[in-house]
Amino acid sequence: MKRIPSFILLFSFVVCKGVFAQDLDIPLFAGEDAPTLTVEGNTQKPNIGAEARQVDSLKIAPAVEVPVGMSVSQNEVSAPFDQPMKRQGLRPLPKKENKTIELPLSSATERKIDIVPIQEEGEKTKEADISNEKTENVSQKTESASKKNEEEKEQTQSASKTSSSPVIIPQQQNSMAQMMPTVLSSAPDVSKFNIAGVKLYMEPQEVIDTAQENGFVLANMSYAIPAFMTANFENECRAEGLYQTRLIHECVRDRAKQEEVYYVSELTFENKDSKEELTVLFGSPLTGNKAFKVDYTGFGDNSLGTSYKDIIKKTNRRDIFWKLVFEKYGKPNYDKMILWGDPRKAYLRAFMERNELNARLVLEDKEAPLEDLNQAADVEEKREKMHNFSFIAD
Repeated sequence: MKRIPSFILLFSFVVCKGVFAQDLDIPLFAGEDAPTLTVEGNTQKPNIGAEARQVDSLKIAPAVEVPVGMSVSQNEVSAPFDQPMKRQGLRPLPKKENKTIELPLSSATERKIDIVPIQEEGEKTKEADISNEKTENVSQKTESASKKNEEEKEQTQSASKTSSSPVIIPQQQNSMAQMMPTVLSSAPDVSKFNIAGVKLYMEPQEVIDTAQENGFVLANMSYAIPAFMTANFENECRAEGLYQTRLIHECVRDRAKQEEVYYVSELTFENKDSKEELTVLFGSPLTGNKAFKVDYTGFGDNSLGTSYKDIIKKTNRRDIFWKLVFEKYGKPNYDKMILWGDPRKAYLRAFMERNELNARLVLEDKEAPLEDLNQAADVEEKREKMHNFSFIAD
């Protein structure tokens, strides 16, 4: 109850103070002068509120530019990347100065100076005469050599006119004559060689019997038809109204069997216990259906690496293989190739390949397939060919 009178007195004091407060004008636009703080007040008042009046024109205050950074003069303005960038905090590198170091001249004892004596006129004439004599001797030698060359050319031309055979220099002829007999004169008869009992020019059934006796098992047998005949058989089968590929193949095979030209072209044998493989290729019945290539492979151990123990195993395998080869076939007549016979005709070659040292023997007659193709071409020429050209009718 005692606080109520004090609260009433405080409220009345605040209200009275607001009534007697001065009415001050604050400038709203730039350029106006601040009013003076007088009791009477200022006559300028903002044109707003209920006492606003209509104005003929408006004045817009100019835009105020606030500087963001340092002012830059027009002379200092430049396009970007025209001037090199300045790195702060780094000192410029010192310029290289070309310093020439002058070494002191060494004494006469340390340097050897070639002193050329001055020649007199008499000595100069003597040297000139000697040089002239030398040039005359050289010219005489060149003239004699040119005469000899001309005589040799005349002799060769006369020899070429008398005989049509090419002229061979005697030295080259002797070297070729000496080289050929040493290589081919001692060539063995490769037709007598065999690989696991299988020889060249054996028939398929004989090869099968021989290979099986020596521990090999027949793994694959391939058939073929002589060249140039398959196309003729296909044309005949299509003329009968066959269009499916399977039926055409069966028809071609039947026709080849009827004409006895369906033959065994390849036999493959295996010996799994010793890891060996034997492949024999045969010619067509036009040349007797005989073997013309025997390819033997003794597979090595692919798991062997480069350790001391594995290298010993590989060397033992290599030494045993070459020892057995030379014991059976003798010394080869081509030492570098390790080849017996003539590589252009019939030959036997031995070699080892790959890291596992696969032992290879190849017994082949290279002329047999060519003879087979020639026989097939002769048969094809004699064969009556089908055609649909009717202009030949009379």
